[in-house]
Amino acid sequence: MRFALAQSVTLPERLPKAVRELALERRAESLPCVVEAVQPALNFAFRFQAGYVVRAPMNAYRGGGHHWDVVFRVTPREGNGQPVLFTDSIDLPDDASSDAIEEVHGLFLLGEGHYHVKWSMLDDLGASSARNGTWRPRRPERRGL
Repeated sequence: MRFALAQSVTLPERLPKAVRELALERRAESLPCVVEAVQPALNFAFRFQAGYVVRAPMNAYRGGGHHWDVVFRVTPREGNGQPVLFTDSIDLPDDASSDAIEEVHGLFLLGEGHYHVKWSMLDDLGASSARNGTWRPRRPERRGL
């Protein structure tokens, strides 16, 4: 298990062309993977944390130098908030066996509200995967003692 810790907020024009196209348009699913949304939850700093877990077989990545580019757009559905574009670049292990499954976790912070999330991943071989979802982080209800 690995964590994608170098997520950064970016602008579409700063992305490489293939990754920019992935973030802005729908492509055919060609990357075999399982993607799970990590629903928003309060962390120990009392901030809402959400994210994703992706699992994919390593049998297509023989040799070294392979990577995944992950782009996800978080758009507030209330008010007039603008979409925020996050990116991750994940270097895959050079020594993965052909039956290995790589698992990567990515997390980000958001405020209370209602959000639409579009998640996409592109590998260095040109295969891609995309998911969409809606998240609604809320403060837990207070309970009396």
